[in-house]
Amino acid sequence: MYGFRDPLGFRPLSYGHHGDKLHVVASEDNACKSIVDPADYTTEIFDVKPGQLVSIINNNSCFEQLAYSGEKAYCLFEYVYFSLVSSRLNGVNVGSARYRAGEQLALTYGKDIKADYVIPVPDTGRTVAMGFSKKTGIPYAEGLIKDRYVNRTFISPTQKMRNNMINLKFEPVGRIVNGKDLVVGDDTIVRSTSSKKIIKLLRSAGARKIYLIVSFPKIIASCYMGIDFPTKQELIACEKIDDNNYRIKSDEEIAEEIGADAVYY
Repeated sequence: MYGFRDPLGFRPLSYGHHGDKLHVVASEDNACKSIVDPADYTTEIFDVKPGQLVSIINNNSCFEQLAYSGEKAYCLFEYVYFSLVSSRLNGVNVGSARYRAGEQLALTYGKDIKADYVIPVPDTGRTVAMGFSKKTGIPYAEGLIKDRYVNRTFISPTQKMRNNMINLKFEPVGRIVNGKDLVVGDDTIVRSTSSKKIIKLLRSAGARKIYLIVSFPKIIASCYMGIDFPTKQELIACEKIDDNNYRIKSDEEIAEEIGADAVYY
């Protein structure tokens, strides 16, 4: 078995072993932990370095540096969306990274926001909302209940499927939402399918004001490294001017388009 990590380290790769009988190569250390026993002294779990090849042959592993790069380029989507909060990527705990993003949003924008509750968009918005709540003192509450049987929406192949899944995915908690000013913590805004539906759902449940805080910067370009937004035309933050040019929308324009009172990146 072979595992190779790209020279920039754009995607994470973990290796784990239990004694000399079991070897695991996976995208997250949590996948290794689910198979090997991290409490056992014969167990090791660690990151494969960028540009490194791990080879497992006849129950023996060896590591070889096959490629080098003068810089590293870690994918932020892994930290805010894809990975489990308990995973460690490049030595950084995912939950801590999301929490610190919430704290940073609070430091940057908290003084401008007055609200009754900070609520998350489950599940990946939960930790950023906690960090924002802790830093601002605005109480944290679970204002949206997620259907556990509906999968992630933005990676669904068609817009119709994304819309249908959002309709089934969340249920507002009336006593938290009705008549309240809310800060809503979320991981990203890509096409805005989820954001529009969630804000409409909260408005219908009686929310007065909705301030959306987002742990990922404004997405203004396509991704060619495996994230599912291949064209600028799909992105809420981009407005097409002609075949070759796009205009980047302001935060105020995006807020108006998705129905929020304000959006803070």
